[in-house]
Amino acid sequence: MKKLGSLLIPVLMMLFFISLSGRVFAGGMPPTTMILVGAGMLVLVAFLSKPKKGATKTAEAVKQEFLGDFALDAFADNEKLGAQFHAALDNYGKNMPKAAIAKLEKLAPLCTGEKERYAVAMASAKVYFSLQKYKDSIREYNKALVIHPTCALSSTIGDCYQRQGQLDKAREAYEFATELEPKNVDAWSRLATVYVAEGNYEEGLDQAIQALDLDPNNASCLATAAICYGIMDNALMHRHYTKLAVENGYKEEKIKETVKALKKRNS
Repeated sequence: MKKLGSLLIPVLMMLFFISLSGRVFAGGMPPTTMILVGAGMLVLVAFLSKPKKGATKTAEAVKQEFLGDFALDAFADNEKLGAQFHAALDNYGKNMPKAAIAKLEKLAPLCTGEKERYAVAMASAKVYFSLQKYKDSIREYNKALVIHPTCALSSTIGDCYQRQGQLDKAREAYEFATELEPKNVDAWSRLATVYVAEGNYEEGLDQAIQALDLDPNNASCLATAAICYGIMDNALMHRHYTKLAVENGYKEEKIKETVKALKKRNS
């Protein structure tokens, strides 16, 4: 159909201009009018020919994005299941997440191998996440976490809980992430952020400082420290960490707005 459409456009354009030319020579339409109408047609064709938003990806690119290195060979020994998995990823890559999840739901009960189950769970979780179905996404991520626990995966589960407003569960997920990878600055940063969201500013500050011990120039953690000191009315340390955060790319206005909003919430 796409090829047919691309062929029809120039044919229709040619017929349209032949028709206009006939009217001009017959005295039925002024040349200026023909130029204006033709320009309008060109703009319309350009608009209709413009590709849809959302760049497509190949199934292999989606597979690498979803699975990393752990389960890339999940279906190496089962060509039939591998083809079904590939078809689901192909749907997602073509911006058809609902079609992808329908295929993955049918595929899941057929998978018995550890890597197969991990691959389908991870793919399902990421597709559900793209559909903003965070409860379903958490369920699938947890299936994958049992098979292959990683800091990044546990942090992502925390993100899902945070989007649902379940801060206590988000905190637990981030804490587990730091246990899996104690030197992961991002995990400590997220943990600090959720403590601040809960209103536990002293603990949020402690976690931010913990992260800054690993990466002294982490803008997000510097900003979190500045926010905590701001709320605790420690003006000297607030200015110090605000200055450092701004020097590392964080916007001062954003820190001020956050402190103001949290103080208003606490009042």
